[in-house]
This record gives sequence, structure tokens and C-alpha cells, in this order.
Amino acid sequence: MGDDLRILALVHDISERKNADTALRREHERLEFIIRGARLGTWVWNVQTNETVFNEIWAQLIGYSLEEQTPYSYETWKELVHPDDLPGAVASLQRCIDGAAENYESQHRMRHKDGHWVWILDRGRVMTRDEAGRPLSMFGTHTDITEQKQAETELAEKMKELKRFNKFMVGRELRMTRLKQEVNDLLKQLDRPPKYPVSDEPGS
Repeated sequence: MGDDLRILALVHDISERKNADTALRREHERLEFIIRGARLGTWVWNVQTNETVFNEIWAQLIGYSLEEQTPYSYETWKELVHPDDLPGAVASLQRCIDGAAENYESQHRMRHKDGHWVWILDRGRVMTRDEAGRPLSMFGTHTDITEQKQAETELAEKMKELKRFNKFMVGRELRMTRLKQEVNDLLKQLDRPPKYPVSDEPGS
């Protein structure tokens, strides 16, 4: 009964850890706002197992929900990419995996759930490798560039139309020049002065 009661208390200042947690949470929120604002689909690929994790926007860009595209693998991606675009996309991806290129980038079409094709700008980078240099994980983004591609196609068609028009007009001017020359030659045979001025420029 007469023993002294002793209490040992240890106090740790965790303010620094709390501040770090708060800063990390704010950074995560900021990145999330940027991703949602830019409509970026994100993906994380385990190169060794082929397992892939991506966000809701990634699935929405091609008309699916996240649940409809889970589980997902590298083979699933290959099935969705347009057959004409797949070789180039795979080659670019392989260069990044092999270390020949620092970043992966590809513009290719992916099949939408409704059946039409969506143009995707696909970018990524190997973020971790093992001690032997083999890639472990890649991180990347998907951006819908369909409207940009459509605008490029329309511009290309207009340029072709303009070239055809210019070719037609130049041809027309050349024909007019030759016709004028023929008239002048006939007048010369009749000892009459030329009707049209002589010039090397078309349309004169």
C-alpha cells in the first residue's frame, strides 16, 4: 500500500508528419482536379503481369463505365485499337519499354462502345524498372483528339480542292495563251498585225 505509483509518459511531436500528410492530400486533390478538368484518362500498366488499372474517364472516352472494362489487360487494349493503327502504336510502346525512347506517344483510333472510332492521343512512360533494367510499371494518359483530327481532315480536303482549282485555272490560262498565239499566227500568214500582245505569261 505504501508503494509509490509511477507513470511513464512518452510524448512525440507528430506535427511534421501531419503537415506532410496534409500537403500530400492537397497535392492529390490538385492533380485530381487537373485530370478531371482536362478530361484525361489515366492508366497504370504492370508490364510483367499485363494487368492495367485506369480511371473512370479512360473508360468514358470510349463509351464504357469502369465496371464494364474491369478486369482489363494489355490484350484488351490491342483489341480496341484500330487494326491499321495498332502496329505503329505497339512499335512506339516497345521502343519505350526497351529504353530506346524515354516516352511513349501514339495517335490511334479506338473502337467506341457504339461502334464508331475515337481518336486517342496516348502518352506514357516507364516509371520503375528492376535491377536488371526490365520495366515493371508504366504510367500514362489518354486524351480524346477526335475533333482535332476531324478538323485536320477537313483542312486537308480543302487544300486538295484548292490545288485542283488552281491546276484547272492554270490549265485554262495556258489554253487561252495558246489560242491567242494561234490567232496571231493566222493573222501573220495573212500579213496582218497580231491581235493579241505577245507575252510568255499565261492569261495575257
